[in-house]
Amino acid sequence: MSEEEGLKPNEVTVLGALSACSQLGAVRGGEKIHSYIVNAKLDMHVIVCNAVIDMLRNAALWIKHIRCLRYDMWKNLVTWNTMVMAFAMHGDGYKALELFEKMGENGVCPDAVSYLAALCACNHAGLVEDGVKLFYSMASSGMVPNVKHYGTVVDLLGRAGRLQEAYEIVKSMPMFPDVVLWQTLLGASKTYGNVDMAEMASQKLVELGSEGCGDFVLLSNVYAAHKRWDDVGRLDEIKFRIKAYGYVAKTNHVLHDIGEEDKENALSYHFYNREIIVRDRARFHRFKEGFCSCRDYW
Repeated sequence: MSEEEGLKPNEVTVLGALSACSQLGAVRGGEKIHSYIVNAKLDMHVIVCNAVIDMLRNAALWIKHIRCLRYDMWKNLVTWNTMVMAFAMHGDGYKALELFEKMGENGVCPDAVSYLAALCACNHAGLVEDGVKLFYSMASSGMVPNVKHYGTVVDLLGRAGRLQEAYEIVKSMPMFPDVVLWQTLLGASKTYGNVDMAEMASQKLVELGSEGCGDFVLLSNVYAAHKRWDDVGRLDEIKFRIKAYGYVAKTNHVLHDIGEEDKENALSYHFYNREIIVRDRARFHRFKEGFCSCRDYW
C-alpha cells in the first residue's frame, strides 16, 4: 500500500496487519508495523494501542515495548485488562495483581473481564490465597461471577489439592455447572488420587452426556493408582465398545521410540545456555537457567 500512489495505511489497515502477525507469531513483522504506527502517530487511537499490546503479548516481547503507551491510554479499561492478562499469560501473577489494584487508583473501575484476568494470573502463578480472596471480593464490589470465574477458581483450588473447597464452590454456583467444570475437578482428582471425588465428577459428566473418552481414562488412572484393577477392567469395556462402532486409533501420530541416552542428548543440545519461550493452550512458559516461569506449577 505504501508503494501505491494515494494509498496510505490507516488505523484499520494496521489493525488487520497486527492481527495477522499475532496469529502467525510473526515477531519481526509485528515490530515493523509497530514502528510504523508510532511514526505515523496512529497510536493516538486506543484500539490500535490495545492491538499492539495484544500482538506483542502473543509474541512474548511485549514487556520491552510497554513504554510505547502514552499516559492517557491508561485511562481506558480495555488497555488495563489487556495488560493484566498479558502479565497473567507470562506467569507474572504479582505484577498482574499490582496492576489490578492500581486500576481504581487511576479512576478505572474493574469489570468482569478485569476480575477474570486477575484470577487467571493467580491461577497461572499458583497464588491460591490471593485468588480465593479476589474471587470472594467480587460480591462486595457488586460483581456477579460468571461460569468462567467459577471455573478459574475451581481450577486454582484443584491444582493446589484443595479439592473439597473446589467442590463446595461448584455446589454453590447459582448457574448449572458445565462439563468443563466437572472435567477440571476430575483432572485434579486424578492428580491427587482422590477416588471418591473422581467417581463423583465422572458420574456428573455421564449425566451431562459427556462423550469424551479422556474422562474415562482419567478415572481409570485413579483406579489403577489405588490398585483397583476390577474397576480398571470395567472401564476397559469402553475400548471394545467403541471399536465395535468402527473406531480405529491413529497410531501414526505416536512418536518413534528412541533410547534414553538419545533423548537426553537431544534435550541437552536444545536447552544449553538458552532462554526458551514455549506456549501451551493457556499461557507462555519461559525457561531460563533450568527453571520455568510457572515454577513448574503448570
